[in-house]
Amino acid sequence: MKNFEILRQFTIASALLLICSLSGVQAQSKGKHQGPPPIPDAEQIEKMVSKLDEALSLSDEQSSKIEAIYTHHFKIVEDKRSVGRPSREEMQQLRVELDKDIKNILSAEQLPAYDKLIEEQKQQRGKGKGNKPQRYNS
Repeated sequence: MKNFEILRQFTIASALLLICSLSGVQAQSKGKHQGPPPIPDAEQIEKMVSKLDEALSLSDEQSSKIEAIYTHHFKIVEDKRSVGRPSREEMQQLRVELDKDIKNILSAEQLPAYDKLIEEQKQQRGKGKGNKPQRYNS
């Protein structure tokens, strides 16, 4: 009888421990995005260019050049990730280069709207930590 009571208490304690640990894992997964964002595929890049087109009224030539810039940029990011985790500074430098390359494609009239769009995206990322990250548009 004494052994049965010990076994019952052990089972209850084990069940409680399991429930607590599972709820902790679930709470962590609902929190902040961990690690780098996934690299966009061709379809996602197309959507990114489409959003720029909506905001900036890109020409067909600009759209195709910007799509090529994004594709090249994300290929570099993927290559860097394949050999280890790139430093924050490396990634920041890649974003600066991406931004510069895109700005070189845009007209003088489109640049203020582009800068405004990028600033809005930065502010949006700062607010909604649970939202899908769009880090590469800056």
